[in-house]
Amino acid sequence: MNTYLKRGWGAGQREWVNWATGSRVVEPKKAVAITAFFRHKDIMTFSSDELILALVSLVRATRPGMLRQEADGFSVDFEAIARGKTPGDADRLLLKMGAVMESSTPYPAENPNSSVSLDLDAAEARQIADALAKLELLQAWPEDVMDMSRALRARLLNQQ
Repeated sequence: MNTYLKRGWGAGQREWVNWATGSRVVEPKKAVAITAFFRHKDIMTFSSDELILALVSLVRATRPGMLRQEADGFSVDFEAIARGKTPGDADRLLLKMGAVMESSTPYPAENPNSSVSLDLDAAEARQIADALAKLELLQAWPEDVMDMSRALRARLLNQQ
């Protein structure tokens, strides 16, 4: 056969060219759905306790050195990630969670019923759910924390 398919990327058209005769047939531009190429994000609402549990789980699973035990609880050293030159997916997610906590989440003891929203794509939701599952296996937790972790994992996995 003397034809080949040439794609006109800029015009979004296909052009068939016959080598022997030089004749061309141009197909009209067709609509292409490109949303599949972008990460779909969902807004997920966390209680203050859920966000802290998710953050601790993710830190313990990915960067345990960032977690510092203190007399009244713990602290997370976000500067260690911020100083990094090439943050990975987990680092970016930790920074996103840290920024939300710093900007809008009151300390749970002051307002235990407060909530915060976070944009998560399916990979981020899966990453948090996996970290929660890992933390459930690493340490014995009170039953109410285990219940919260399981419920949060179920919600995260339903986001996908």
